Amino acid sequence: MRRFLMFACAALALFAMFGGSYLVEARDDPREHCAICDDGAYRTSKNKALVYFHVAGVEDGGAHRGKTYQMRGGSGFVFKEGENAKARVCTARHVVAPLGELQNGVFVMYLWNMEDAALVYVAAYSAKRDLAILDFADPDYVYPGDVLELGDDAGLAEGDDLTAIGAPESHCFMESTGILYGRYKYENGADHLRHGAKIAAGSSGGPLLDVSGKVVGVNVASFEKGHKFYPGSLAAPVSDLKDMLALERKKEKKR
Repeated sequence: MRRFLMFACAALALFAMFGGSYLVEARDDPREHCAICDDGAYRTSKNKALVYFHVAGVEDGGAHRGKTYQMRGGSGFVFKEGENAKARVCTARHVVAPLGELQNGVFVMYLWNMEDAALVYVAAYSAKRDLAILDFADPDYVYPGDVLELGDDAGLAEGDDLTAIGAPESHCFMESTGILYGRYKYENGADHLRHGAKIAAGSSGGPLLDVSGKVVGVNVASFEKGHKFYPGSLAAPVSDLKDMLALERKKEKKR
C-alpha cells in the first residue's frame, strides 16, 4: 500500500504538469485474479518485457472531473529500436484512451511482476492503427526487466507459428500459440494480421511474437464467437509501429 500511495501522489503531480486528460489508478494487488486463467488455452508467461495498465477514463472524454468513470485493463510491452536506443513502451491506443482522444495522459504502469510500477506518458498514437507509444516520465529511469526486439511482419507467411502474450481478462500474464491465418482489412481500412493465438479483453496491447521471439504485431482485437472468421484474433502489424517511429523521427528533425 505504501508503494501504491507513493506512485499515486507522483502520478497526480505529473498529471498536473503534463495537463493530461486521463490518469491510471493502480490496484492494490493486480495479481489477485491470476489463479482463474486456467482454461487450457493459456500458459503462464515469464517474459519480463510485459507491462500492464489499469485505466480510469471519463465519459465525456474531457477533463478529469468527469462524472462517470470506467476502469479498464490492458497490456503492453517494452521495446528498443536498437541496442543503444532508449527503452520505450507500446500498447494499443484504446487501452490508454478508452473514452475519446488522449493527448497528454500520465499513467501508472505495472511491470511484468504485477507489483512494481513506473510512470509513463503518451508520446505518440494513431487512432487508425490503434497503437500508442509511451515514454517513461523520468528520463533517467532504467527499466529493470527485458526489452523486446522489433521484427518484420513482411516476411510472415500463412501457417507460421506465432505467440500472443498479454493479461487476458486482466489476469496475470499468459501466452497462447496459434498460426497466421493471413491479412485482414479492419473496418476502418487498416490492415491487420489475423492469427489463431487466443486473446481476450485485457490482452489488447500485448505483443505478437514470431518463432525467434521478435515482435511482429500488437494484439488489438478478437472476433466474437459465431463470426465467419472465428476463431481468430487481430494484431496491428509491427510495420505500422515502425512507420509511427519513423514519422516521429521526421518531426523531431524539423524542430
